Amino acid sequence: MSQHQIIRSHLKEIAAEPRLKKWFDWQRMERKPLYYLLPSTQWLQTARKRQPGMKFTTFDDVAEVVLKQANYSYIAIGEEERTLWFQQFLEDGLLSEEAEEEETFYSKVNGYADTYGQIKRLGLTVEEGASGLERLKPLFSKYEKQAIEERGLLDPENRILQGAKLLQENRHPWAIGGIVIDGFYDFSPLQYKLLIALVEANIPITIYLPASFAASILEDTMSQLKKIGFVEARASERDQDKPITETIQLRTASTIEEQLYGVLHDIIEEEKPYDLYGVLLVNERQERVELERLTKELDIPLQVPRKQQVGDTQMYGLLDLWLRAPHFSTKWEQLPVLEQVMKVLFITGRQFMMIKEEFIRTNKVIDPSVSQLFTALTQNKWKKKGRFIDFLQLLEEGIHESGILTHLETALAMTDNTFVAKQLATEYRALQILLQVIKEKHDEFIDNGLSSFSIRFELFQEWLFDTAQKASFSIERGDPHGLAVHTWRDVALFKGTHLYVIGMNEGIFPAQHQLGGYMQEKELYQLPIPYGRPTQATSRKKQDAYFQQLFYLADTITFSYVKGVNLENPLLPSPYLEPYLYLENHQWTWEKRMRRANAASKTDQMFKGAYLLGKGDQLDEMTPELTAFQANVRRLETGEEKITVDRLARKDVVAITELESYARCPFRYAMERVFEVKEPLQQQERISPLDLGRLVHQLIEAFYKNMNMIGVSFGSLSEEVKEQAFQMLMDRFNELWQGIEQASLEISRLDLELAKREWSRRLKKWWAAERKHFWDHPDVATMAIYALERTVCFPIELPGGRTLTLTGKVDRIDADNEGFVVYDYKTGEAQLKISKHVPSGLKLQLPLYLMAVKNQMDNGRTAHGATYISLRDPEKRSNNGVWKTEHVGKGSRFQVSSFCKNREDDLGEASFLEKYELTSRIEELWNGMNEDFSVRPLDCAKGCPYKSVCRVTDEQVEKGAAAWD
Repeated sequence: MSQHQIIRSHLKEIAAEPRLKKWFDWQRMERKPLYYLLPSTQWLQTARKRQPGMKFTTFDDVAEVVLKQANYSYIAIGEEERTLWFQQFLEDGLLSEEAEEEETFYSKVNGYADTYGQIKRLGLTVEEGASGLERLKPLFSKYEKQAIEERGLLDPENRILQGAKLLQENRHPWAIGGIVIDGFYDFSPLQYKLLIALVEANIPITIYLPASFAASILEDTMSQLKKIGFVEARASERDQDKPITETIQLRTASTIEEQLYGVLHDIIEEEKPYDLYGVLLVNERQERVELERLTKELDIPLQVPRKQQVGDTQMYGLLDLWLRAPHFSTKWEQLPVLEQVMKVLFITGRQFMMIKEEFIRTNKVIDPSVSQLFTALTQNKWKKKGRFIDFLQLLEEGIHESGILTHLETALAMTDNTFVAKQLATEYRALQILLQVIKEKHDEFIDNGLSSFSIRFELFQEWLFDTAQKASFSIERGDPHGLAVHTWRDVALFKGTHLYVIGMNEGIFPAQHQLGGYMQEKELYQLPIPYGRPTQATSRKKQDAYFQQLFYLADTITFSYVKGVNLENPLLPSPYLEPYLYLENHQWTWEKRMRRANAASKTDQMFKGAYLLGKGDQLDEMTPELTAFQANVRRLETGEEKITVDRLARKDVVAITELESYARCPFRYAMERVFEVKEPLQQQERISPLDLGRLVHQLIEAFYKNMNMIGVSFGSLSEEVKEQAFQMLMDRFNELWQGIEQASLEISRLDLELAKREWSRRLKKWWAAERKHFWDHPDVATMAIYALERTVCFPIELPGGRTLTLTGKVDRIDADNEGFVVYDYKTGEAQLKISKHVPSGLKLQLPLYLMAVKNQMDNGRTAHGATYISLRDPEKRSNNGVWKTEHVGKGSRFQVSSFCKNREDDLGEASFLEKYELTSRIEELWNGMNEDFSVRPLDCAKGCPYKSVCRVTDEQVEKGAAAWD
């Protein structure tokens, strides 16, 4: 029998116990090590459990065995370290045009390193593989000279190539009893390179090729193996098996989540042992995490261990922020670091909020353990470039000095909460793995004479993140009686009867094959690749075989794919499913899942109960949780928030602005004025509107007082004074603006300067409007500014019999012997729709100020009108005020156009209150201010600072906006 043989076998015989025992016995008899190669980690783990004492391994491991036996001195490095070398060479200017932006630079570094790796995966030399990449030859050659030849650094591909070279050059006996290769459908060019060398070294090799079905990829592999010296163990081919699949089903789903829910619910409802079922994840990267989450929720055990990726832990997030923290100069930039520190240290609830609030307010961390770690992270100054080992050492020392290990250990010892203990253990384990990676890499560089290797900090970050993200650890052992989880590589391990193949979408399977780096497929046909050329056609043949194997593994196969939620443009099924599309008779959707009769878990029961209640259905049995949930929903729908105890002392004196505030939103009124809940602290991105409002009022008052213009009739002011006035206005503005800058330290100087220029322009427009409407307007020449910032009050008798005193501060009153006008300055938009805003109580200032001023004037002057003056549009007089009819339209003394709809002839009179039933509304608002703080906004501000604690709905907002139309 040939030493290099091919045996055709059934899929189910791959790494089967009888086969493994046979080779174990052979190894024991020959007294030489046998290396058993399998195509995936899950295959290797399974084989090791089935037959201890055998060396189950990979092609990479076989190459390392050869290197060791040949006493070849080398240092094993990974793809990440290879990339570091390419980065170093490019920074040294090996390719002249590399002086580009950092993002582009690092992208090219990865691209070049991947291109080199792809050339080596094709089993080629630099000269052979770079025919279309001539400009990169110097880069690749320098890497091989400095990294491989001078330092003995071997990346994964070069370890195999060097192992093959040693096998061909050295004819002495190798301590390898034999090699068995099982479960492979094809081989890569690099694997063929090693196989050829092993054949030439006369090492016995047996390759088992599946023969259950006819597949082009298997015939191609058979043909290529024969060319390199393999023969079939039997003269005639093994008879093909018959497919065992009896039932094929096809399901669709609206989302990936619903697809997995549908599979798991079907399995649960079958009420059969879980090990009868298997799930093949077509898109493993996208589906595995979600599958593990849902099986945990539904309490379904898995045969494979549940793993935790280091990249998904809070510790990884802390590491990410740590390496970026030195660039954070303001407290707002440092705030995410503080929050992540508290998450890692499991600071929760009120303590979390207190620490955060104090930091925002004072820039200090009040908790010692949090402060220690936070300081270590934010004060660590990373250099832009340095030795690789120095970065590693600095990181390791920083972790130890931060005290985080001690904190986690103490917290683990003290907690009696199982859930918290599990989370603590996860973070502690992730940190241990990170420290282990750092230490091992540091020691490796020292031991291998690479201590002087320097690197830019940005690439060190990238290396560390890539390394940490790939690391994982088990958090739960697999259950041999649980649900089987497979990929295409290891689905032949399935021992059950019903296999679910999920994610069979177009573009996902068959997947497009891509070469690494800048290699293109067209170049493959010009390169000396005798065996295993990785073309699209080869990839498709392999996927054909993957699909064909399914029908020899399970009695029932259920295929599924995601259609999506857009019925007009659904996602498409894989071409492999076209023969079975007629079988589609069920779609997994959220709504159908909610209407399933049985609940798969307590959480599922809660969701379904809530869904049915929301649809208006009646439940035969209400759980306490659903009863409480329903009561909460009903309460939320009403929006009612009433104080049932007499905790508020009723005030008989109320500011008019308080009434307006309550009318706009009772809930916000309570937060601001009753309970005095402070607005959430946040980074100041714009000047406070309150500060601007104060500035405008102070400025106008100071301006007119300093100019001695109060009490001076408009027509008597000299032209000289009017010309000087604007400069005086701007001088005072510049003085007051210094206060704005002091209160806005978090805003950039540029933004402050732009804001100042904008307000300078607005003030110029305001003074121009002042002159137009007052100081240069002959029709009001006899009028004068009567008062600025005048406090007013007047009593009003409510329908209930009580007397309420209303107070306010009028920005400006103009008067002559005949009457007066009230003005109210606004920094923003100012419109008045009297039929809506006054009866609702949203805007009471103007009409009530008119009444208050009229009551306080003892000479019987009449109220001409009142208006808002907006600093955005100071000339406007139409719909931002209310006027007597005689002052509206053509010839208006106050220049109010005929477009003004707010015309009232009983301004300042009691009849005005009666017309709009204002006393009743005021009483209603006043009563509510003392007991009713329901979520019932008439004007829900988009920028309300209390949105995070308010449960207002869109329906309530719409209802409030239309309430007084």
